[in-house]
Amino acid sequence: LPLIKKVQERMQKRCSDSEITLLVQEKFEKNPIYRAEKKLRIQVVSQIGIEPPSFLVKVNNPLLFEESHCAAIENCLRSAYQFKGVPIHIKIYRAKVKDHA
Repeated sequence: LPLIKKVQERMQKRCSDSEITLLVQEKFEKNPIYRAEKKLRIQVVSQIGIEPPSFLVKVNNPLLFEESHCAAIENCLRSAYQFKGVPIHIKIYRAKVKDHA
């Protein structure tokens, strides 16, 4: 029963968007991803739900993003926020380009 309670608490955990964005950006800066000479950039990571924890990752080009990159983000979040035994959902979206007019 204590293990079930711990997993339930982990499923309800909320993370700071700024902290998880920095954590994931640092992970991908250490090992940058290039495809066809284009670099994958993580713009922002937001937690969009609990039970299970769900995250929205906004990137410059979703076509550069592969399943292994989702796994890297998931492992990063698991180790930083003790999500052991908890399913994690990750959604990848294209970040909107800001107008510079």
